[in-house]
Amino acid sequence: MECPSCKDLMWCEQRIEDLLAVIVSKAPLCQKCGVPYKKSSNLNVLDTEPNTLALIVRAAVTKVDSTRERAKYNELSSFMQVLSTDVSFSGDVVRFVVRGCGMIEAHRSILTPKSSMFHQMFDRGMLEGNTGVILTDGATYPAMKAVINYCYTKEISFTDEVPHEDVLRVAHTYRIIRLVDICVSELCVKMNVKNTLEMLRLSKRYNSRLLQEATAEYFKANFDAVFLTLLEIV
Repeated sequence: MECPSCKDLMWCEQRIEDLLAVIVSKAPLCQKCGVPYKKSSNLNVLDTEPNTLALIVRAAVTKVDSTRERAKYNELSSFMQVLSTDVSFSGDVVRFVVRGCGMIEAHRSILTPKSSMFHQMFDRGMLEGNTGVILTDGATYPAMKAVINYCYTKEISFTDEVPHEDVLRVAHTYRIIRLVDICVSELCVKMNVKNTLEMLRLSKRYNSRLLQEATAEYFKANFDAVFLTLLEIV
């Protein structure tokens, strides 16, 4: 979309299919001149060649300072790359070895846009890129499988076998930022007088400011109950 006054371009942050269909329910105002954005007459997303569209998206990424926002655009860039190339999944398979539990197979082209860690790992100059084998460290088999499934589906289900903490550990290890955010948000909701101390430990371990602030707020709001629980533990 572009501003009809100053021609400033605005990229919609909706889902990929919504962007490709140019679906915008309400046009926001241009930050430069205050005029509502409208669909660009010079750029029809549906008619743009995939290679050109990929370059446009890649250029937009360089303007994004937030790491989390960059992760969103990286997913879109990957989708455009799939459109512009004849992707064959043969030879694309990598294997995560969970010590004592077995292997989990996945595709490089699916994993790479999900994190900078995977992008570096699957570079041909890296051992993992050459061998196609990744030795996991500290991950349980159910949690690792759930994280790989998330990379394909963007869906995650937390259970007794796949607790939030285990998924957070894997997501943090492989820098899957959006999944880290999901785990932290879920942990904030699960906070109670019995796990406040553990939440504080997790916030320090994974350097989560959101979880740390949520824990501090909960502690202040429930000081007496939390303090009594801590005395029982000690």
